[in-house]
Amino acid sequence: MKQCNACNINKDESEYHKRSDRAGLRSVCKPCYRVVYKAPSTRKTPLLTAEQRKENKKLSLKKHRSKPESKVKNAARQSIRRAIKENATPKWLTAEQLEWMRLYYQTASMFTEATGQNFEVDHIEPLRGKDICGLHVPWNLQLMVDSANRQKGNRRE
Repeated sequence: MKQCNACNINKDESEYHKRSDRAGLRSVCKPCYRVVYKAPSTRKTPLLTAEQRKENKKLSLKKHRSKPESKVKNAARQSIRRAIKENATPKWLTAEQLEWMRLYYQTASMFTEATGQNFEVDHIEPLRGKDICGLHVPWNLQLMVDSANRQKGNRRE
């Protein structure tokens, strides 16, 4: 038996939802949970459409990226990424192989313009993986849509 924090009635444990964040049961019984947490919203502002949310996100990013500290952080992040990439590019690559790598990036840019989706060049073996570090070489590159690349993250697939 457990006492509900909303209605203060002792109920069987089967009357409570499991917690999603850790082991155990919620402090509110199922009926009270539906009333308290699942009740229709009483919002004073209307819900935004997908287009309005997208526009708000653009404005917010523009606002925050214009801050001097954001520019410094971004520059530092890019500098670290560039150094890692340079260290992962072997000196023994031929001019032809370097040209193939440049073509990967050019192709990604052309695909982005043609389709409207953001294409990125991904390293099959990540440059800074958990178990392995790949090289910045043509046979370790692939084109991916940015959302798929974010989902893949810093691991091999």
